[in-house]
Amino acid sequence: MIKRCLKQLLLGLICLTCVLSFAQTPLSPEAQEVLQKGGQAAALALATYDEHFIDKPLWREAVNYGLELQRLAPDNPQTYRFLGQVYSSISFYSRAWEAWEKYKSLGGVMNAQTAPYLASVSSWLGSKSFVEEKYQDALTYYGALLELEPDSEEANQHLALSHIALGEPAKATPYLSTLTEAYPNKVDYVNLLSRTEEQASYGIEATQAFYNGIDLYSQGNKQKALESFEQAASLSTSYRKAFVWAGRVNQELAQPGRAIPYWQRAITLNENDEEALKALEQAEGQDRFGSEAYNSFQQGLSYYQKGSRGEAFWSFQRATQLNPNYAEAYAWLGQISVENRDLNAALGFYSRAQQLEPNNRLIQSAYSETARLVSQIAVNQAQATATQAQTPPANTTPATTTTTTSPQTATETATPTETASAATTTNPPKPEPVAEQPNQTQPAQSAVEPTPQVVVEDPPVKVDIQPTATVEPPAPIEPVPVASLPTPAPIEPVSPGLSASTADAPKLDPTPAPSPEIVASTAPEPPKPEPQPQAAGGPAVTVLDVNYEHTNSDNGGTGGFSFFDGPSSLLSNLKSPVDYADGKLYQRINVSSKPSGEPVRYQICLVHNDSLSIGPACSTTNTLQFEEPGVYEVSQPLSTFTHFNEIDWTKGIQQVMLILQDKDGNTLDNRVAYAGAEGASVNLEAFYPMKVKYSAILVPLGGTFPGWP
Repeated sequence: MIKRCLKQLLLGLICLTCVLSFAQTPLSPEAQEVLQKGGQAAALALATYDEHFIDKPLWREAVNYGLELQRLAPDNPQTYRFLGQVYSSISFYSRAWEAWEKYKSLGGVMNAQTAPYLASVSSWLGSKSFVEEKYQDALTYYGALLELEPDSEEANQHLALSHIALGEPAKATPYLSTLTEAYPNKVDYVNLLSRTEEQASYGIEATQAFYNGIDLYSQGNKQKALESFEQAASLSTSYRKAFVWAGRVNQELAQPGRAIPYWQRAITLNENDEEALKALEQAEGQDRFGSEAYNSFQQGLSYYQKGSRGEAFWSFQRATQLNPNYAEAYAWLGQISVENRDLNAALGFYSRAQQLEPNNRLIQSAYSETARLVSQIAVNQAQATATQAQTPPANTTPATTTTTTSPQTATETATPTETASAATTTNPPKPEPVAEQPNQTQPAQSAVEPTPQVVVEDPPVKVDIQPTATVEPPAPIEPVPVASLPTPAPIEPVSPGLSASTADAPKLDPTPAPSPEIVASTAPEPPKPEPQPQAAGGPAVTVLDVNYEHTNSDNGGTGGFSFFDGPSSLLSNLKSPVDYADGKLYQRINVSSKPSGEPVRYQICLVHNDSLSIGPACSTTNTLQFEEPGVYEVSQPLSTFTHFNEIDWTKGIQQVMLILQDKDGNTLDNRVAYAGAEGASVNLEAFYPMKVKYSAILVPLGGTFPGWP
């Protein structure tokens, strides 16, 4: 069915060539006759063959007529329109391209009727050139396609890819922008646009190196990926993404020192990138103290901020084990020991921190204050011991030391030193535990500022530089991550999705895009007529009324194709003032004689008055069929005819064509060499001669069928 519909489309196109010409450049009578014969040969070829190549006899005949027309009218655009149509029909695309280019150069217009031919030719030649890596030729063909179809995905895609292949990324970006706007959900187009813009900005070589690094990184090969990122950064000092990734991967490979200059350059290119600033700080810390020690230190800060002093103590201690010279880690161990009221341990930690950084004012201050408190406590303990030695026997009333301030008030108002002294002289009630001070956390040099105010309940015991209680190692926490950067997904190459042979010869057989299957459907019920339906709908028109004898073309007859002039009332407009286009066609055939009982399909086609456009409107092939002599009547809405929706019915019809076919759809014409359904030649004597009286009446929308005369 699809092939049959395609035949009818092409048939009408070439039939029109036989009867129409450009008004502004009329053909000579001789040239007009050649054009008519060429059109008839092409029409027969289209109606006969299922496959269309130049080696078919009727197509060779049509091409020869076209070449003769070129000799007679070399400067007439209609000559090249006919040649372009014929060459397009037989897939001779290079010749078709030349014909259409000549047609345009002579002033021929590419409109809704002619554009589809050149579009199909441009698409095929463009795809062929692209596959063969002839990108400059592909630009020519796809450029022509884009002029005809500005929204063509195929044209925009291949123009972009061809420019990229030619090293012209800046010229590719407009086409990719069009694609991303039209297809925002196609990630390949979005990624390709991003990459192409980078090529235009940073250079093709640098961009290729960068995305090669992305591919290697996604495969888990970080060392090779790093080499690609560093290469991209060296090729373009403004390629910020390359510097970011070089810094990131260096840190992941425990090379923070190498990461620092890349992060510094990335920040120079964008000073507001907070992630890069954090990554640089981390790289500098890892480079100074070692990656593991620094990460453990960062874990401690994270725990401390969450109020988990035990886990924080363990992490800071782990940092000092990994790097015994980590002064800040010792300072934080001192800070937590102070908060735990273990001043002896705190003094030991601060002492170690001070030794490592003697010029650190904050560490010096914390150490001095802690040493003062420890010394004061020692004095208070000595005084308490002396007082106990002077205590009278148990049966003697001891002297009592009194104060004018209650213990509670003294505790609230005394300085840290006074509070420590009071703890050994007046033995006040146990104070409430000092609240934790998570806000004391400070980065780097400010780790111990401000110095905590300590209230000591009992004389502390001497401890080593260890936690005051046994602390189980906390569950491991991942190190503070490097700047969280998304990993671009590897970009799959955009496949054009087209195939083309590498040979452009007359016998090429590309598979055409199938036409939609034409299914005869029941026309919608016409609106109910007004009280005077005839006046509202308009009169019915007799399209054809003829007594005709179909004879074999060997005897000078028309064979399977018969052409008739269209009715004068339908030459101009089938839509206005009367709407015939949406009406119904009634057919009646009286078969008076027929050689045999072989089935015959009888088809009518309306050849519209739009020169060389789309195919004619034809009734479905099985609407009217018969085997024996007799009278047969059928009706069919014009809207169910082939190509109805593609035709501009305001331009009227030029001709009426009758086509005879056998039961398998083969055109009954002896000028065509073909085999029947069973592989044997069709016996045309079983069909000719055939005498009929055929009538066709077209009733407009809202009109009434007047009946047969």
